[in-house]
Amino acid sequence: MGKNNEKEYLQKEIILFPCPYSDFSGNKIRPGIILSNNSYNQNNQDILIAPITTKYKNNYSLKITKENLINGRIAHDSEIRTDKIMPINKSIIITQIAITTDEILILIINKLLNLIQN
Repeated sequence: MGKNNEKEYLQKEIILFPCPYSDFSGNKIRPGIILSNNSYNQNNQDILIAPITTKYKNNYSLKITKENLINGRIAHDSEIRTDKIMPINKSIIITQIAITTDEILILIINKLLNLIQN
């Protein structure tokens, strides 16, 4: 467990959280994947996540299916939005639903490099 008996959140976990709309007019419960490393997650109130969606695909999104999970489940084949990384406070996480393979994390890192390199 993390500090103060908080729940432990691990890199590569898929969580459910209230994801704000980009215009901040509201939010919707969505899955996201934790990208920040475990040491960071244990020592900070915020974690870095990438939202996951079923309705959007671009050059910086990454497909994720049940075959990419070590345990848990996702409801549908989806896309990880590497172009929408955001910090969230651990207190708003609703639940942990799955954990992905190391391969998915490597693919996410490669997508991020493509996004920020010239």
